[in-house]
Amino acid sequence: MNTMSTRAQKILLVEDHTDTAVVFSRVLRRDGHQVEVAHTVQEAEKLCEHKDFDLLLCDIELTDGTCFHLLEQARKICPTAVGIIISAHGDDQRRQAAAKAGFKEYIVKPVRAEHLRAAIERSSQIRPVNPPPPGDQTMMRP
Repeated sequence: MNTMSTRAQKILLVEDHTDTAVVFSRVLRRDGHQVEVAHTVQEAEKLCEHKDFDLLLCDIELTDGTCFHLLEQARKICPTAVGIIISAHGDDQRRQAAAKAGFKEYIVKPVRAEHLRAAIERSSQIRPVNPPPPGDQTMMRP
């Protein structure tokens, strides 16, 4: 059960592992969020071209590339979109690349539902009124 006060958000979930995408999307929808799922970078790019999202929840490494540029693309339609990375890898190099791309949270798998909810709550509180410049790392969490 969700005890967070997060408002319902429009979320793009980018995850190539089908079972993981199903679990995350169920949790998010149960919490009242609108969720679109993409399994590849190409699918996510198409969704970003035509829909506005408050939040991008992305695995870093997908079968057809990485998701680092997706946040910038999503901000063309929704300038205040915030990004969260979910990855099996927690090394500094990936974390720094995510921060440079503008992602504000970095969660290492396996992910518990309460950790996902907490990251979304924090992200909803830091949504910028104006988009941060590319490479802004002022709000990146360790």
